[in-house]
Amino acid sequence: MRAAQRIQQLVHHVERPGQLVLLSESAKQNGSTPVEQYKLVANERGFYPVMTRGQKHPTEIVWLERGEAWKFGTTKNPKSRYSQVYLDGIGEFGVEKKQEFLGTQDQALQLENMKIRNYSEQNGKLSPPETKLLDRNSKWTLE
Repeated sequence: MRAAQRIQQLVHHVERPGQLVLLSESAKQNGSTPVEQYKLVANERGFYPVMTRGQKHPTEIVWLERGEAWKFGTTKNPKSRYSQVYLDGIGEFGVEKKQEFLGTQDQALQLENMKIRNYSEQNGKLSPPETKLLDRNSKWTLE
């Protein structure tokens, strides 16, 4: 089975409410350090900052509804990636970190890129406010 097809199957499971793919079979088999794909969502409706790469301070603000994605990301260190103080300080009401997938680095990055593309198609915006876009020509881009 091609990697892209497998990731699409995993996304199907992740997108169902209450479902979470804890660890992909590939990650279990090769013993690699699992990589988490996560989403930061708005705790309440309100204004949230938009950061621009290379800038220390927000360059814009955006209105988000409760539960709306502020950022998609990946990390090898889920427990230390963000402090609760940092998450609580984002925007007017803070954001919540939600684990969406745990697997190999390739899988996590592919899934993150798919979620960014899906967000763009559904919302008419390039990406969630804080998500740093992957290079469109990178090997993680799925055609």
